[in-house]
Parts: sequence; structure tokens; C-alpha cells
Amino acid sequence: VMIGLLVTLATGHWPLATAVAWADEPETAALKAEIDVLKDRLARLPMAVEQALREAAERRIHEETQRALHDTAKQLSGVLEAAIDGIFEIDASGTIMLANEAAHRLFGWPPGALLNQPFSTIIPPEHREQHAAGFRRLIQAGEGSVIGQVTEVSCLRRDGTRLCCELSLSRLMHYSGEQRFVGILRDATERKRAEEAIRSANEQLTALVRSSPVAITVLGVDGLVELWNPAAERLFGWTEAEVLGRPLPTITPEKRDEHEAIRRQVLGGQAIVNLELRRQRKNGESVLLSLSVTPLRDRLGAVT
Repeated sequence: VMIGLLVTLATGHWPLATAVAWADEPETAALKAEIDVLKDRLARLPMAVEQALREAAERRIHEETQRALHDTAKQLSGVLEAAIDGIFEIDASGTIMLANEAAHRLFGWPPGALLNQPFSTIIPPEHREQHAAGFRRLIQAGEGSVIGQVTEVSCLRRDGTRLCCELSLSRLMHYSGEQRFVGILRDATERKRAEEAIRSANEQLTALVRSSPVAITVLGVDGLVELWNPAAERLFGWTEAEVLGRPLPTITPEKRDEHEAIRRQVLGGQAIVNLELRRQRKNGESVLLSLSVTPLRDRLGAVT
């Protein structure tokens, strides 16, 4: 006897497949067993599909994350190599884990030669113990006065020459959980030399002004006395302490308009040479002077 068997298989609310099988009666049990296996597999299909979709989504997220990390690393590498300052990454033992190209140029080392070297390599020998002690305090305390500040440090090039550098230090937590530090070093040697040259020139100028036999005074734009040399003390009788920060005491009431006209001319950028006029001494005596005045200017050219 031939028996027609129509089997509709479904999961959820929608049919997945319809199978029609014709079998002899003795084979019906085997066919039912196969259908049961198929139904079991189909019942597990939604879970398998969901897992496959989840794994695909995770792979996509992982791939996108890897691409983003690659792009970020590439951008960071570009920034590091384009920087004109030396940039270091230092681990908790004081070892240089990263140093950009500018850092190698600054200290005269071949590219990559500073990696895995102690940071003390670029510190002069006489300062290394002090540097090591400060770094230990920074690690132990977790904070330090140098974090987030710009400090001047003495550094050593490979050839033994010394550099004065400005150091900016910040804390970094590595992805491994290790504490690290990022140091940015800028060569301040030329700036320090320029500052020293200016300081030396100012000292020389001060010495010349104070030793000059000619009375020299300096007035601010507000008309108050900023400098009064010893020759001015001898000529007019007032001491430096008596006149600094005050209007010129040598101007009598009837000479104020004349004085203000001279001030306006000088503030306008004009110099005055060998102008004869009278001023008053502390004892009330009138003295005939030959006055020469020149405006002082700042680095932008403005009269100060």
C-alpha cells in the first residue's frame, strides 16, 4: 500500500519548508526519524543564525576598531615626526620607550638609537643622581611639581656638549596598565644666550649711566621719573629716592607748558638736540641747561 505523507515544517509563525515524501509502509518509521532530525535542526536554525549574525557584527566592530586604531596610530606618528621638539615616552623604570626624530636630532643620536636607553643618557653625569631621586619621588608620590609645568633642565648631547632645555612632563597610563610619562624637550640654549646677552648689556648700560658725568634722567609715558643718575643728583640736588616715581621736580610752574610741549614732541617720536632752557635746583637756584632728549621704543617700535 502506498501512503502519501505531507509534512509541513515551521519555526515561529512562518513555514521554512514543505516536504512531500511517498514511501512504502515499512519505510515510514525511518522517514519519520529523518523528518524529526530535520525538524530539530531547523528548530536550532534561528539560534545559529543569530549567533552567526552576532559573530559577524563583532568581527565588523573589531575590524572597524582596528582600522580606527591604525589610522590614529598613523596620525600620531605623523604628528610626532613633524614636531620640532623632542618628544619622549618614559616607563616607570626611567627607560625611553619612544623618542621621535626631533629628539634624536636634538641630542645627536642616530634614528632609533635612544630607544630602550635610560633617560639619564641625555642628562649630564653631575645631575643624574638628582634626576633619579626626583623621578623616584614622582613614581612613589604619584604627583610632582614638574607635572604640567615647564621647567629648565640641563641636558647632554651625544658629543658631550650641553644644552639648556625646557621640559614639559605629563602622566600617561599605558594600555597595559603601566604608568608612563611623556616628556617634551625644547632647546632653550639660544634663548638663554640671548637673555644673558641682554642682561649683560643692561648691566653695562646701567654702569655707563651711573658713571656718566652728564645728568641723565628717564621719564615714563606718564611723565614720572624712572631713572635719575648720580650726575643728576649732583646737578639738581635731589636724591634718586626723592624723585623716582614722581613728576620732575625741576619744572617750575611757569615752565610747565614748555615742559609739556617737549613731552608731546618726544612721545610723537621726535628727538630734541641741544635745546637751551632753564630749570630749578632743589635750593631754588635757576640753572641754564643744554637739553637733548630721544624717545625710547619697545621691540614693536612704540614709544615707551
